[in-house]
Amino acid sequence: MIFGSTPIRDLADGITLASLVIGGVIFVIVAIRRRDRRATAGPEWTGTWLLGGLVVVLSIGLSAYKSSALDTSTNALRGTRLAGPAVAGAQPVNANFNRALELIAADRPRVAPGREVVRVDLFWRALQPQPDRDYAVFTDLVDTNGMTIARLDTPHPDGVYPTSRWTPEEYTRDTRTFPLMPLTPPGDYVLRAGLYPKGVPQQRVPILDADGQSKGVSFEASLARVMTVTLGRPAASVAAADIRPGRRLTAALSAAVEIIGIDGELARAQPGQSLVVPLYWRANQTPGVDARVCFDLLGPPGRVDLGCQAPTPGFPLTQWQAGDVWRASASLRIPVAATGGTYVLRARLGEGVPQPLFDLILSARAHGLELPAGFAPITAPRVLGGFAEAAGLRLSEPIQAGKSITVSVLWRAASEAGRNFKAFVQLWDATGERRAGHDGDPCAGACPTEGWLPGEYLQDEHSVLLPDGLPPGEYRLIAGLAGRITSALARRGWNGCRRAWLDPYITLSFATASRREV
Repeated sequence: MIFGSTPIRDLADGITLASLVIGGVIFVIVAIRRRDRRATAGPEWTGTWLLGGLVVVLSIGLSAYKSSALDTSTNALRGTRLAGPAVAGAQPVNANFNRALELIAADRPRVAPGREVVRVDLFWRALQPQPDRDYAVFTDLVDTNGMTIARLDTPHPDGVYPTSRWTPEEYTRDTRTFPLMPLTPPGDYVLRAGLYPKGVPQQRVPILDADGQSKGVSFEASLARVMTVTLGRPAASVAAADIRPGRRLTAALSAAVEIIGIDGELARAQPGQSLVVPLYWRANQTPGVDARVCFDLLGPPGRVDLGCQAPTPGFPLTQWQAGDVWRASASLRIPVAATGGTYVLRARLGEGVPQPLFDLILSARAHGLELPAGFAPITAPRVLGGFAEAAGLRLSEPIQAGKSITVSVLWRAASEAGRNFKAFVQLWDATGERRAGHDGDPCAGACPTEGWLPGEYLQDEHSVLLPDGLPPGEYRLIAGLAGRITSALARRGWNGCRRAWLDPYITLSFATASRREV
């Protein structure tokens, strides 16, 4: 495959061009001296110039052929063959992206002097002859709270050579260059990589485990954790007057530390929601102690505690210097039991006085803690994913081919989910073929799972269109929960991503010709 532009390749190309120039200069000097010594040697002089010109033209032609052909194709002159399953000297990764491509290894990160950029070489290979489509690759550097500080997205792993032309015997070196903001504080950051079909960035390619099964259909299950990148201090600092936050703030948490800005619009949120808030910090002097910053919400409904954390994870306050300005994230999860209303988000440092940052409206919904009527109970319900169980089911009628039926699933929250899932219902025939189905956010988006309160009941409706010509008979109806970001993968069916769904499933038989009791 293709090697991307790297410092070593750039140096080699520079040496080649320099050699041509130096060779040409030497040739001209020698030719001129010979002419001065042999002013009467006409034929020999002409032959020397012709031979020298031929050498120069041939050298230039070979250099042009190398740049235009050899560097942009797979050929025997390029060092891309695998010596076994690994790349010598690189850190193994071995991330199998759905049996299409494998991220086999990565070189150690190279941080440029002054910390303006970070460069990392990734090594990819195809797992099948000529993959059926072209894949794009995205990589990002994230902090411990999951906030992206740098991202690079390219149409191919090396930016040049389409993956549909790869072969399993070869690999490609993919050089990723991340520009860094001087506002990024020193510390450890995680480099992650993922794939998606070219032109369809919303369809992440899942990673398979050692048994060849999907690790899931969540966003996290499509990301390979490549390595940890450690950043030191930047060469130059940024003045507070030069930053451009989304909103400027003035919140002095102590004589040494203040919050001077925030990015993003955070006017509204929901109980259970996790917020990653980018904050701008300034040190007026070197802090004497390493304290944590604590956040809360204060409003007429009361006070909601959001916990404490380090202002800049991995970079203690005691290492800040006077004049430092940093952009770092705060991870805030709103408790699912929080009451709706208008609050003020506040921050305090250590035992200091809380300082207001901005207003936040919580949109809380009513929680149904009583079992509603009209649902057929599910026999021996089991907890799905450790946080929810299907407590009941209701079907509309009549059930006829070519018509839509409404499937209402009654969920009961057993504990907090911690993140969002999609809900799905599917119809399967006796041969194990999926005949119809629907998936989407629970309650059409009105009750995301991250806000489910333990003990409450939630009515989740799905409209399922039965195909024309569906013969009467016994069918199986299953319902479940899956990673919120991947309805496209869930539609592949039972055999495609069985482990991607939470189990067990609701199993039900009914006839399409007439309504049967369930």
